[in-house]
Amino acid sequence: MVHLHPNNAAFSARRGGLEIPGVMEMTFLRKDRIGRSEPCENFPHRLDRPNVDHKPDTRLPDCWYR
Repeated sequence: MVHLHPNNAAFSARRGGLEIPGVMEMTFLRKDRIGRSEPCENFPHRLDRPNVDHKPDTRLPDCWYR
């Protein structure tokens, strides 16, 4: 997986103090399609945008990226 972003168009659920998005966007890339990879350290990524402009974006806690 090379990208993970919650979709703010759907409702989220709270379980044990953790917000779980109802819909997640994930991008997968075959390892044989890249020459090298570097992990991203800053989230949300500068290219991430809310799916619904008039609703706040859903931000994932750091534990989703470890």
